[in-house]
Amino acid sequence: NNQLDGAHAAQVLNRMAYFFEEEELRFRTQHPDLFSRERESFPIWDMLEAAVRPGTHSFLQDVFSAVEQRRDDVLQAAAGRFLAAAGPGLANVPSLQHSHFMELLTNDSMEDKIFKWVDEAKLPMCCYGAGLLSFALLDDACADETVRRNLVPKMLRRLRGIVYEDAEL
Repeated sequence: NNQLDGAHAAQVLNRMAYFFEEEELRFRTQHPDLFSRERESFPIWDMLEAAVRPGTHSFLQDVFSAVEQRRDDVLQAAAGRFLAAAGPGLANVPSLQHSHFMELLTNDSMEDKIFKWVDEAKLPMCCYGAGLLSFALLDDACADETVRRNLVPKMLRRLRGIVYEDAEL
């Protein structure tokens, strides 16, 4: 089934995000440079190539659809977490750069959603939005729009406030 639907899809996306987060943590302990070419030698990134392989329909398109169009907050958060977790490989592996991921990430409706999350959303979407924005900034047009909207200072103030709120709990 190509449709991401409901609680089961959210569970699967969260599990996949967890694997990508763990892999990224292992990678970054060995290679602190986010843009290191060594990323290609980590096996989990082969999964990413399968997710973005050109074709008539892709898993990646389904995940972006879940982020953009769904009113299901749990599924949207899981899809955002997955994209933020998989983003380092999708945005930086040379064979994937300027790929389907970047096209989907920087289309106007997705950019607007990311900008809204960074500017207005509550946890966890503001954090996932910040992560996705960091990859979208690789696109010059998106970077220009981010500067025009003054989003980076807003995002940093919001995240600082979230850290202080969290410390008080």
